[in-house]
Amino acid sequence: MDSNWIYLSDIASISSGGTPSKNHPEYWNGDIPWVSAKSMDADSLNSSMLYITNEGVSAGSCMAKPGDILLLVRGSGLFKRIPIIWVDKAMAFNQDIKRLSVPDHDDARYLYFWLQSQRSVISQNLEMTGIGAGKIDMNYLSEMPVWWPDKTVRKRIVVCLDSMQKLRTCLTQTNGHLLEIGQSIFDEKLKLCDLTEGNVGLLGDIAEGNPRRQLSKGEIAKYIDMSSLSTTGSYPSGWIEKAYNGGMRFANGDTLLARITPCLENGKASYVNFLNESEVAFGSTEYIILTGKDGISNEIFYFLVRNSNFIEYMVGHMNGSSGRQRVSVKDALNYPIHIPEGKTLKAIGQRLSMLLNSVSANSKQIKKLSQLRDALLPKLMSGEIDVSKVELPTPLEQNSATNGRLSE
Repeated sequence: MDSNWIYLSDIASISSGGTPSKNHPEYWNGDIPWVSAKSMDADSLNSSMLYITNEGVSAGSCMAKPGDILLLVRGSGLFKRIPIIWVDKAMAFNQDIKRLSVPDHDDARYLYFWLQSQRSVISQNLEMTGIGAGKIDMNYLSEMPVWWPDKTVRKRIVVCLDSMQKLRTCLTQTNGHLLEIGQSIFDEKLKLCDLTEGNVGLLGDIAEGNPRRQLSKGEIAKYIDMSSLSTTGSYPSGWIEKAYNGGMRFANGDTLLARITPCLENGKASYVNFLNESEVAFGSTEYIILTGKDGISNEIFYFLVRNSNFIEYMVGHMNGSSGRQRVSVKDALNYPIHIPEGKTLKAIGQRLSMLLNSVSANSKQIKKLSQLRDALLPKLMSGEIDVSKVELPTPLEQNSATNGRLSE
């Protein structure tokens, strides 16, 4: 092999995770994040949907430290995307995930970006398990060739990519804060779910469920599947365009909510404010669509579906066989609510609209930065782009906003 190429196993140790027994409640609900495929929807992680205890780690899981890389190696989701996660906080992980540990932080960061640049190559080499899930062969992973230029070049490549990553992270964190503010306004000021306040009615008094939207069969339109809905944010991770052949239809101002287990419990939802004017998109038949009746601000319904009382009500009204339980739009519209005065609804709706529009604008910037990163990654990782003029930060400049600029 050329001197600039090494095997992945030459620089990284590879370890497996595990799942503590669910029969031992003392293993669960601790303060250690436990990562499964469901949590691997970001570039980096410092939390998870589930948490375990120290006893749970000792009984069957494994820890990853900050600076490690987590790679999903088994699961049906691999056919859509190869999750590669940078670990920001110590966490445990399950048996479908491999931990890649590299002693040197800069080298670990370089390997993290290198793996991202190889997503399409890894996808082409996926194998299939007996149940039809995707699988990355461990021999293939260990012997994967990695372009390994000299350390200065590796550092400069990392500086370039980290500058974009930091901006994306900043925008993502800003969105999180904006949505927290919006939820606080909804819960504490609007008090739609507080039946001790004023007039009591039903959600159907102010909202329409599954509104009629026109989309002809065979018409090309945006399609948003369940996996694209966030469990915490209002903006979907992406969409494709394809011919309409059935499914729930929606337009700007609509709120999407998953109605099937476990997506409902996990909080799969979205607020639609990213389509063109008069554009109609479609998605899964397992969505409930909510929109405001005449004069009612649409934005309040996104924060309603993020309210824990509403989700608890919806989960309690699910029907069907175990594992395929659903809640109906009729039950959603029968949810008891406090109906505020019209001027209160309007004023708070305007504030929530401003917040969601800011989240949408930030999300579009994040999407553009992601596209730019994806375009640059293969060029940087092949040496096609010359990085010799990229300034390396000095120890006192590690957190400087000027990292990654070109020298004069």
